[in-house]
Amino acid sequence: MKIDISDPAIHAEQEDLQIEHDKRLNPQTVTKQEATRVIAEVEQLFFSVSTLGDGVEFLPVESIEFYLLNDLGYADSDEFEDALGGTFLEFMKHQMPNCTVWTNPDTGKEVFKITPKERKEGRRLKFKIETGDDLLQNTFVFAAYPALVSIPEAEFEIQGAEKPARDTLYNHISTAINNLEQHASGLSHAKDESNKKQGAAIFAAVEELRGFLDVNQPFTWMVYDPEGQCEIDNERVEVLPLEEATGEQNEF
Repeated sequence: MKIDISDPAIHAEQEDLQIEHDKRLNPQTVTKQEATRVIAEVEQLFFSVSTLGDGVEFLPVESIEFYLLNDLGYADSDEFEDALGGTFLEFMKHQMPNCTVWTNPDTGKEVFKITPKERKEGRRLKFKIETGDDLLQNTFVFAAYPALVSIPEAEFEIQGAEKPARDTLYNHISTAINNLEQHASGLSHAKDESNKKQGAAIFAAVEELRGFLDVNQPFTWMVYDPEGQCEIDNERVEVLPLEEATGEQNEF
């Protein structure tokens, strides 16, 4: 059975589940993941405002920080700084290479602008997972849609969400399992028999995916990356041309 969790119904609670996973990780990993989340939020805010046609070329740092504190659920700026490993202003200056920060001479306040990221050449990333350490010790930056990941051995695929996600390979699979379980649970309580059968089939597939977390046997983490924004921190990763994936895309 091919499992595709690109369905919006399955992605509905993905961000909340990701946050819960982040809280269970060590502080260093949480900081990296939160950095990715904050960068995505800042970029989305800037480009959504700059495309309104009102001539906006920069935004105030202080206002955006206040917005993020509320939107991301932080109690205060101290908690936010702990997650970022420093002040928001320092974070923008040193962790966002496509962000320019300066002081507005008219107001004396810091403002910023975002330069669109250069579109990279599309590619595929192939990583053979052989041990549990491969899952736990390797971080995967999962770019937003249209990036796509598959485990060919299970006919399993997951599509990038609206925002990039940075996590260990283990937690990416765990998040996918949680999403599938929630989706299957909703189907199993439906009145329609076909939905119930689909829910039961998904539950069975979830058990197969749990086996990959134990790495009972080697398997492949295949990334279809049309915009070249995905990353896996391991020297064993094979980088393949995207063109070769054209005829194989149904496998994802």
